[in-house]
Formats: sequence, C-alpha cells, structure tokens
Amino acid sequence: MRSQNKWVVNFCRGFLAATLFYVLYNGLVADQSDLSPAAWGRLWLGPFLTTIVLWFVLEGAHWYLKRTRFGHLPAVFWALGTALGGIDFGANTFSLFEIQNFDKIVHFSTGILGTVFFLNLIRVISRFYQYNIPRIVVYYVTLTTTNLFSVIYEIAELIGDRYYGAHNVTGAFDTSSDLLVNNLGIILVLVGDFVISRIRKAG
Repeated sequence: MRSQNKWVVNFCRGFLAATLFYVLYNGLVADQSDLSPAAWGRLWLGPFLTTIVLWFVLEGAHWYLKRTRFGHLPAVFWALGTALGGIDFGANTFSLFEIQNFDKIVHFSTGILGTVFFLNLIRVISRFYQYNIPRIVVYYVTLTTTNLFSVIYEIAELIGDRYYGAHNVTGAFDTSSDLLVNNLGIILVLVGDFVISRIRKAG
C-alpha cells in the first residue's frame, strides 16, 4: 500500500474509532452510571449504527482486496465512507434530526453516496482485473449491495427500539419510507450514470 493511501486509511480509522468512543462515553458514562437497558439504548442511536456499518464495509472490502492482486481498498473509498459517517455524526450532535423530514433527506443522500461508493468500487476492481462486466450486471450488483446495508441498518434500528428503547422508529411506515427514499437516491445515481454514459458514447 502506498504511504499516502496508508496515511488516509489510518486517519479514517482513527476518526471512526473516536466517533465510537464519543458515542459510547455519552451513552454509558456521561448519561448513565450503570449498564441498564436505558443506557444500552444509547448505543443504538444513529452515529453508533452508521459508524459500525461503515467501518464493517470499509474493513471488509479492505481485507478482501488485500487477499487479491488488487492489494488494498483505495483511499478515496475510505474518505467517502468516513465522510458519510462524519455527516451523520454532526447531524446527530447538533440535533438536526429534530428538523421535520431531515431524516428522509439523510436516507436519500445515503442512497446516493452508497451507490456512488459501490458503483465505482465495482468498476475499479473490474478494470484492474480486465473484466468486461455488462452494465446491467454492474447496476444490479450496486443496487442490491447498497440495499443490503440499508436493510441491515433498518434491522438494527428495529432491534434498538424493540429491546433497548432507542426510539429511532418514529411510526408504522418509518422503515418502509426510509428504504423508499434510499432507493430513490440509488435510482437517481444509476439513471444519471446511464444518461452520462450514453451522452459520452454519442459524443
């Protein structure tokens, strides 16, 4: 791994670790003096879930690529994933989720950023190995992969509400509406990518 890439990766790991420490401290130390269910409920707040899912994706991709000729996950993907976590962390810290429909805007933006992440990751890997993957397959894998992690996040929210009183689910249709706006972001990127590719091909 190039030194510049390693520096960015280690910086991103440090930021994610600091985010987890901050959330853990506020949930289990500052607000609660014991490890009661109410204290554990703090762990299911947005920053914790987002950081765990993002870190899992980044480390998983990095670990897999290190076992191949590709060598490592490029720093730009670490930066993109960490930036997404930073945005979510900042929004929670400054209580922006209290603003009406802000949560839906975040899920829509997450769909966009997640799609950009996986779409470009698939293309970088396919170019490296000189795979000629059909566009429809690339789009399908991007769509399903982005949705997979969105569903994991929503399941974690439901567990937090059911067993730890995290109060992340705001209504009967909260989960379905989150996934809907998330998919709108995904579709926007895929359609935009298709249109841009056709314009470039025509030009």
